[in-house]
Amino acid sequence: MPILDREPAANGDLVRAREADEEMKRHKVLSAGAATVVPRRPSDPAGESRAGGRAPSTRNAHVVVCAAPPAAAVSDLVELLMAAGWTVQVVPTAAAVDWLDLPRLEALTGNPIVSRARKPGESRRESRPDLVIVAPASFNTINKWVAGINDNVALSLLNTTFGLQVPTIVSPYAKAVLAAHPGFRRNLALLAQWGALVTERDALRPQLPAHPYHWNVIMDLIPAGLR
Repeated sequence: MPILDREPAANGDLVRAREADEEMKRHKVLSAGAATVVPRRPSDPAGESRAGGRAPSTRNAHVVVCAAPPAAAVSDLVELLMAAGWTVQVVPTAAAVDWLDLPRLEALTGNPIVSRARKPGESRRESRPDLVIVAPASFNTINKWVAGINDNVALSLLNTTFGLQVPTIVSPYAKAVLAAHPGFRRNLALLAQWGALVTERDALRPQLPAHPYHWNVIMDLIPAGLR
């Protein structure tokens, strides 16, 4: 009887040992599979691996570009914004289109350049922005904007987002003879009074002609809550 009592116990131990061994093997397989999964990070909303490319941003910046010399180098500002995690939509005024390398900007941002009004029945081409940047902001656009004129896509965006209280950064760029116009100075003061973050005139201008524009002036004004 003692021998009969011990044999079931021994058999039970063997079964449990085999089960434990199988469980260990399953655990190793699951662990090996789990090692290939990249956990979602707070800064990586899509849960994509950084090695596989940057995850899409959920912050949208619309950059209104006016016809002034910095427009030709606005891709530098776009790259700074994208490096900071922004999705960028470039919205040039009609006069600024000739200053821009449109194919390059579209390839860089992954978004079409919006420079004309929608046709009847055409779907909206841009998302609602979290931030609007007007750089360079020309004499003409600033004066028309403050007057409430809404005769092009860029002004329509500025008037609409101002009404929605979207944070807006404005960097005026104008010749001294135009900047001396009392209406221009008054309008810049009104934009600041209405809540826009307005840089000094020609804050973008480099110290030497061959030097890059001071786009960091824009980046430094982005509200802390949006960085």
